[in-house]
Amino acid sequence: MMLRMRAAIFICALLLAPAAGAVDRIELSSRTLRGDGWSAQGARLDWRLGGALRIDVDQLRHPAVQTPLQLSLRCARTDTRRGIGCASAQLQGQAQGIGRIEASGSLQQADAQHWRVDLPRGRAALSFNSADGRFAAEQLQLDFSLQAHRDGGPLALALQARAASGQGYAEPVFVDFGAQPLQARAQLRWTPGARWQITDAVIEQPRVARVALSGTLDPGAPGARHTLRLDARVDDAAAAATLYLQPALSATRLRDSMLGGGARVQAQARDGALVSARIALDAASIRVPALGVEFDGLDGELHWDATAVARDSALHWRGGRVGRIPVGAAELQFRAGAQSFALTAPLSLPLLDGSLEVERLALTGLGSEALDAEFAARIEPIDLRQLCRSLGWPEFSGTLAGRLPGLRLRKRRIDVDGTLTASAFGGTIEARALSVIEPFGVLPRIAGDIRLRNLDLATLTGAFDFGRITGRLDGDFEGLRLIGWAPVAMRARLYTTPGDRSTHRISQRAIDSISSIGGGPTGLLSRGFMRFFDDFAYDRIGWSCVLDNGICRMDGIGPAERGDGYVLVKGKGLPRIDVVGFSRKVSWPVFLSQLRSVAASGPVEVR
Repeated sequence: MMLRMRAAIFICALLLAPAAGAVDRIELSSRTLRGDGWSAQGARLDWRLGGALRIDVDQLRHPAVQTPLQLSLRCARTDTRRGIGCASAQLQGQAQGIGRIEASGSLQQADAQHWRVDLPRGRAALSFNSADGRFAAEQLQLDFSLQAHRDGGPLALALQARAASGQGYAEPVFVDFGAQPLQARAQLRWTPGARWQITDAVIEQPRVARVALSGTLDPGAPGARHTLRLDARVDDAAAAATLYLQPALSATRLRDSMLGGGARVQAQARDGALVSARIALDAASIRVPALGVEFDGLDGELHWDATAVARDSALHWRGGRVGRIPVGAAELQFRAGAQSFALTAPLSLPLLDGSLEVERLALTGLGSEALDAEFAARIEPIDLRQLCRSLGWPEFSGTLAGRLPGLRLRKRRIDVDGTLTASAFGGTIEARALSVIEPFGVLPRIAGDIRLRNLDLATLTGAFDFGRITGRLDGDFEGLRLIGWAPVAMRARLYTTPGDRSTHRISQRAIDSISSIGGGPTGLLSRGFMRFFDDFAYDRIGWSCVLDNGICRMDGIGPAERGDGYVLVKGKGLPRIDVVGFSRKVSWPVFLSQLRSVAASGPVEVR
């Protein structure tokens, strides 16, 4: 209490002394001074009225600064005609373990409501590590200027700063300012309503990016009462991504994502939430290896609005890749709202020598559990050989074409309207009653019926070491159920297309492969006179499997003439070869292992 009284007496004397004219020098020292949230220890004042002024504080503590500050103010000459003024002030400050600051300029104070600080030349040298490791600086040199004044109304601040050497870290971003200088300026007003009004704030890294901010902030309400407008220009998206995007994504699957080209971003936020955005791209590029997506030559404008229907957006690209499939030039026209996305024109997406024609795409409930989607498209003929080569699959001849009549996503379930059809291997493939539950979960559940009609066996078997078969094939997979893309239930049947009049031939390799799958003997044809035949005629082929509880109950065209086997291949002509299976119940994992072994065992050696 005594110290506070002494400080009050000192201030009164300081204000009355010029009028009294009896005092020419004031010296004051205090062990501790306290104010609203701050304290000063070891404060000393030495003032020759109308002459030099010196103020030193050994330790100034404030809640906004964790480390005590040591401050020193020097003024060669003071002016007391209108309050207290200093035309050539020298200010120094130091915080142990943080750094040092120096500034020069002028000070003027009439009273608490009327004062001005002008520091046109300032420099800070910083080297520190925060206790939590989130912030650090190493030999960071910061040049700055500061103007602050109050003329009975709001507090006004104008700040400029430039960092051109040293390094800085603010989790998770690290910047070497010697290689990437940064400059900033800001004009702020502190209103009586305890809000900061940002009239002009700009942060710029030359040849990288420039960000301008304006609006109002309320420090007392972190998630509300904010209104901000951002206008950013990205000159080098690759450099900006390296500096800021990749560190932020370092712990995610998207850590290797890269951007390129230029962009312009405008956005508005209110009460902590984004309300509108506009992005203009200029020869931009994007690569997301984790998603297998890349696009080059991106141009266009993207609009988004949370409170109203956004303007139409258009995005076109020169080329790209989705997975291993190259994508040609196209234009995407759409409209995006708070939780919605919809095409405003059909999308024609070139794929290899064909295309994907998206007729309808609409999403609602984005970012929520109530996500709904509608989709309809068709595939214009794509060369299967090119497609397989792009995917790294065995190469098939023929084309792929088809239609996706309609797709709906409701409550984490995808249902396909009507029949999904595709043309491949010289025939048709149809999927009916197709549905997917939890399509984006760890174990999606799939149900449907698949029908194969008139497939060309020569095309289908020609790309594998299974062996060569000619003729046509039909198939039915009814009650198909998959969990995590692995079949757990089905009634499957493959058989020669009824009425097929094409040539039916089967190689020794294919006979051995089919016999192995059915549990029969292999290698018999490589002995005796049969070794002189490369292939044989056949009448029909047939195989069936009822899969339930991990067990496949197999059958063929019909029962064998002798024993309890079943016919998989019914021969024709001379020499006649019938392939008979004997395994009736097979574990599904074992069956799949046998298929993989057959494909990897290589061609049969005929002696």
